[in-house]
Amino acid sequence: MLLLAASVAVSLASSTATVSPAAASLPTPGGRYIGTLRYGTACRGCNSRVRLTVADDRLSLLKPSSIAFDAQCSATSPGETPTRLGASTEAPIGTAIGRDGTFRWTERSGSTRVTVTGAFEQGGRVARGTLSYRPTVDQACALASIPFTAPLSGRPYRPRPGAVIHCPTPRRFVGLGIGAEPVHRGSGCTPAVAVAQEWSTRAACHSGPDRLRACTVAGQSCTPIDVGQLDALSGVACRNARNPNALIELIVRWGCHPTNDEIFTDAINLSCATATAVTRAWSRHDRCTEIFVVGAKCSPLAGWRCTATIADNEPAGTIASRCARTGRQREVVEITWALPP
Repeated sequence: MLLLAASVAVSLASSTATVSPAAASLPTPGGRYIGTLRYGTACRGCNSRVRLTVADDRLSLLKPSSIAFDAQCSATSPGETPTRLGASTEAPIGTAIGRDGTFRWTERSGSTRVTVTGAFEQGGRVARGTLSYRPTVDQACALASIPFTAPLSGRPYRPRPGAVIHCPTPRRFVGLGIGAEPVHRGSGCTPAVAVAQEWSTRAACHSGPDRLRACTVAGQSCTPIDVGQLDALSGVACRNARNPNALIELIVRWGCHPTNDEIFTDAINLSCATATAVTRAWSRHDRCTEIFVVGAKCSPLAGWRCTATIADNEPAGTIASRCARTGRQREVVEITWALPP
């Protein structure tokens, strides 16, 4: 999502950089690259942060892959102080990495457009590219083509034979919509994420958190399961006949109707009726809602145990708990309370 925030301005040097396919190479599998934009000497004090995360199969970008940057806006009238906009752009999850190590994404918000073009170089040890920012006319912001460099800084999704990998998924508001978190062994995060995204939107695959159905998505045959091989909370297993040794599982979080305007519920492997009953009991239990430390426990209903995962009791803060049924740990309710200002 493109974000903008006004701040005090300094001049922005306009510079360009090109990505040479001849210099490009495949990225490091599962690598994370962190760097900055190179504004030039005329833009002292401008801030930036480049983060690129490569899937374990090197075929796509995962979260977090984003660039935060500054862009100058010229004064619109004599004597007016120029402003600087702080903005950010995030690569859509699954953004493809070419066979030559190149990548590109474009984000639009109204008539504002940000385009990122880049490539991995030096045997996958560094990412280089250009960010182009074309803002709306009424913001009177300078156009810019800004080069960036991001060296390899770690490998959070390093592939390991036989390893179980939890792949990141797009953000969703807790208690709203369907979230499918992909877990895989031997498949790669790129196909696992594609399966999770398509499965979430296919009505043929589900009609409720405890009413999952067999279906085919992204070339995978997916079926509901009672016990996950890769994660205890998995509710769906997906396989591809062309890769029989690979396995993708989905942890399904189903957003249930909010009990009120501030408290939201996700059901995992149980019905929304049960999940909202737990949430209502939780909301009336002082030991559950008046918490000041992560890890605090309470029991809002017989047979249920809740553990605080967020304990921000300040105005406009958040309190969250994860509740599991005793003896059936795969049945989980995740509760989030957005406190009023």
